[in-house]
Amino acid sequence: ARNAMIIQRRVALAPSDVAKCVEQTDLGELPVWAVELLHGCVPSREETDKLIAHSDKITEFGEAELFCFHLSKVKRLGEQTRQMLNVLSPRNSSSSSAISSSSLTKLRRS
Repeated sequence: ARNAMIIQRRVALAPSDVAKCVEQTDLGELPVWAVELLHGCVPSREETDKLIAHSDKITEFGEAELFCFHLSKVKRLGEQTRQMLNVLSPRNSSSSSAISSSSLTKLRRS
């Protein structure tokens, strides 16, 4: 929850917008540090189930719960953030050059 609050405040995007960026693998909107924190705070299956079970009380959710609720809607959240990190990590690329726009386009389509 602590990481969720850090991300929410520093990125200055609504929870639904952060989730949308991850779904679309939008590397332009989310900085590397935010993706790293997101990857580390992926809600567990149990946490996701609890959030969904109480989604009828969404207006009563605190900031952290609301943030995690929106993230829990992202299919394969852990895989998405890992894929974003792999693209961003220079040690995982064959060259040290910046990410090409064609690579980003391919990532966004997957």
